[in-house]
Amino acid sequence: MKTLIATLFAGALFVTPATASTVIDFDALDASATQPVPLLTFSEDGFTFSLSSTGANSGPAIFDTTVSDADANGDTELTPPFLPGSNGFIEGNIIILQDNTGAVPDDDASGGTITLTLESGPAFFLENVSAIDDGFFEVFTITGGGPAALFGSVDLDEVGGLPETGLITGTSTLISVGDSIVFDFNSFSGGFDSVTVTAVPLPAPVAMLLAAIGGLFVMARRRRA
Repeated sequence: MKTLIATLFAGALFVTPATASTVIDFDALDASATQPVPLLTFSEDGFTFSLSSTGANSGPAIFDTTVSDADANGDTELTPPFLPGSNGFIEGNIIILQDNTGAVPDDDASGGTITLTLESGPAFFLENVSAIDDGFFEVFTITGGGPAALFGSVDLDEVGGLPETGLITGTSTLISVGDSIVFDFNSFSGGFDSVTVTAVPLPAPVAMLLAAIGGLFVMARRRRA
């Protein structure tokens, strides 16, 4: 029996579970004038995040880039048309820092940060983050209680009054429950459009080994009987 268990486990080590990218795009969140500000938590695609922020603003809020200029509260730089960037930007909700004097939603021009902390859901690797507007944006990760580590940055321009969209890419360590992603607006307005992650499922060897042990236990009891 021990030999059989060892054989099953050795075989399981060579089985790699399939993984797929997940795009967290904020599109299911409330972007209306009556949305709760600051946004403190949200769930999407099996992940739940808590949010916190820094800067002279009212905190995280959601802006719908598909609204007309008349309904944009002055944020016409966040409505179409956009200057094509590297991220294949798809119009929809973005996350912003809400101005503490303007109507909701209205992005703040003085910058700050938004921290998304994973409260529940599978561990994941960060693939990329999409940003929009005219400014220098950075993304950091905080894992294992350690210091913030730069994931990547993008410097976006505005040409002819059109804001640019762009993709922030980098190399990520594994992000688990309690770890964080930080959006840094520096001293600019604008928003972050989406976060693409690759979730890490339960390792196949563990699941297969547990199933094998359970099956062998049942067989052993039947033989004794």
